[in-house]
Amino acid sequence: MIDLQGLASYTKIRNVVDGEISGTIGRPSRARHTGEYVAAAEANANHTTLDGQFRSGSVARRSVNVEFGTRKNGMMNLVASTDAQQHPDYYLVLTGLGMGTVSAKGLGAPWVIRQVLLFESADLLSQLAVKGVKLGVGTRVSSTLWKAATIYPEPRNPTLTLTMQQQEALRLF
Repeated sequence: MIDLQGLASYTKIRNVVDGEISGTIGRPSRARHTGEYVAAAEANANHTTLDGQFRSGSVARRSVNVEFGTRKNGMMNLVASTDAQQHPDYYLVLTGLGMGTVSAKGLGAPWVIRQVLLFESADLLSQLAVKGVKLGVGTRVSSTLWKAATIYPEPRNPTLTLTMQQQEALRLF
C-alpha cells in the first residue's frame, strides 16, 4: 500500500528542517554542503575545485577537499587526473554509518558523522596508481588505506590531531 499522505506529511516536515539547515549553513541543505560547513571550523572554504584551506596545525594553509557521505562505503570522489597538481593537498572525508550490504535499497541515510579521515593526495594517488585504480567520481579506496587515514574517532593518521573541542563538536553529530 502506498502511503502518499504520510509521505507528504514527512516531506513537509523535511522541508522545514531543510530550510533551517540552509539558513544555518548559507547553502542548500545537502549532505555535501553540511559536511563542508562542519569542516569549516578547521578550514576556510571558497574555491570551485577545492573546499578551502586548513587554518591551523601542521596542515595550516594546505588545500583541502571535503566530502561528507551519509554512509561509509569506501568510495571517494577524486579529481579524475593522475597529475598531483590538479588535486588539493588533502582530502578530508566525514562519513556516517557503515554499509552492511551492497545495496542501500530500503535503508535510511541519516546525517551522522561516525568517522573522519584525512588522505594526503600525493600519497593516495601513488597508492591507487600501484593498484591500477581509475580516478574520478566513485573511486574505490581500499579498507587498508581507509583505516590508515582515520583521524576520528580512533586517530590512526598522525598528520592531523583533533583537539578535544573538535572531537566534542563531531560527537554532536
